[in-house]
This record gives sequence, C-alpha cells and structure tokens, in this order.
Amino acid sequence: APPFLVATYGACAMLRPIGYLAALLVVTGCTSLDYNAVPVGRFEGSALVVWVGPGDEDTSGDGKFLYVPRTGDELEFFRDASAEASTGNEVIRPGPFYTNGGSIPRFVQNIRGFNAWAFGPAYIIHDWLFVVRKCANDGDPNALNQPNVRMDFRETGLIMAETIKTVSAQYDLAPETGQAGSIIAPVTLGPISRALWEQTGACPAQQVAPEHLAIVDEINGVGFDAIIVAPDDGPSTLETLAAPKPSYVIVGTIDFAER
Repeated sequence: APPFLVATYGACAMLRPIGYLAALLVVTGCTSLDYNAVPVGRFEGSALVVWVGPGDEDTSGDGKFLYVPRTGDELEFFRDASAEASTGNEVIRPGPFYTNGGSIPRFVQNIRGFNAWAFGPAYIIHDWLFVVRKCANDGDPNALNQPNVRMDFRETGLIMAETIKTVSAQYDLAPETGQAGSIIAPVTLGPISRALWEQTGACPAQQVAPEHLAIVDEINGVGFDAIIVAPDDGPSTLETLAAPKPSYVIVGTIDFAER
C-alpha cells in the first residue's frame, strides 16, 4: 500500500511521495481539522441501502443508492459528550434519502480505505447533513424543521471525523484502512464541500421519488387502507392492503446491534 498522508492541525503535511493522495488533496482542498483530538461516538441500529441507479451523472462515489431507515432499527449516531455538538445535534438520525457512499474521486478508490463504502455508515450520516442543508437553503419546510439546520459547515467536518473514527473502533478495522480517515475528514472541509453546503436550487434532486418511497414502505411492512366496493351495490368494506412491491435490490446492511 502507498504511504499515507498525515493531516495535521493547520496544515496537510508529509506528502511521501507526491501521488494519488496528493492529487486528491489538490483537487478537493485541505483545511484545518485536528483528527486525533476528535472523540469517538457510538453507532446504533443498522444501515440498509438499496441500489436504485448507476449514478452516471456523478464522477465520485459508487452509484446511486437509497438509504432505508428500518422502523425500530434506524441508524443512529450518538456523539460523545465532549463533542462540539450544536443544539439538537447530539444524536443524528437520517431519514430516507439518496446517497452515493463516500464522494471519493474514482481515480483513488483502488487505494485501501478510499473506496466509496470503506466507512459506509459514516458516509450516510455525512451525506444526510448535506441533503438537509441543500433543501433548507431552498426554504423547504421539512428541512427547516430538522435540527441539522442549526449546524455550521465546520461541524460537518467534525462529524465526518467522529463517525469515521467510530466505525473504525466499533468494527475494529485494520489500521491501514482506519488511517485513511485522517485524510478524508479534513478534505470534507475543503472548498468543494463548502460550495455544496451553500448550494441553492438543489433540493428537487434530493427528493425521494414515489416509487422509491414505496420501497421504504415495503421494507418496513407498511400497509395502506383501501375501501373495497362490493359488486351489486353490496356493503363496502375497509381493508388494509400491503404496499405495492416495487423491484429493487438490497446491496448491503451494516448492523451495530452486537458492536
């Protein structure tokens, strides 16, 4: 494996050698974040993702996926008491939304720890923050009611670091994989991420399509009430029907129940 670049507070230092990792930082930007000082939190629940498209419109990540929160087993990230959490953001609970995993440029995804799902639950949490922000920027009332809107941009980088360190700890990832987080987290505070955080007009693309919301309902066993009209003007009855069964593929579930 190639040497790792070590992200230090106030600088990105020790490029040995200038290569793919250096290129990653040049492309995305590098900012101050003391990765080693960020506390480890706790994940609970499970992360279930469904493939819904190739994601050809994006040159980063790894396709288009739908995160499905399962009722009673939703993915939750509990931040440590020492974390710099804004009001209401001590616990992060994503709703259903589209994700591409980690927005890692594809030309570096062959390096250990840099594939789009190396820290899957961490990327789901981070993507959710940006989905809410983009819709809040457009005045969406549902987004404006989320506690995430009280979060500033810097806090998203802290959460990226916290969640990566937590996944690494709870799943006892190999050190070579875990070290990638010390590069990835600071990069998420670069100018490209900030531009996405401040983007307007992007909310419509974040809305989950009805056919994909049907997937969420099916996985959670949600039915719906329907009035069944009997023939020959007989009495009508109210029955609970199963939600329609769309075609989909569950590509992965990460469960923290025993971690």
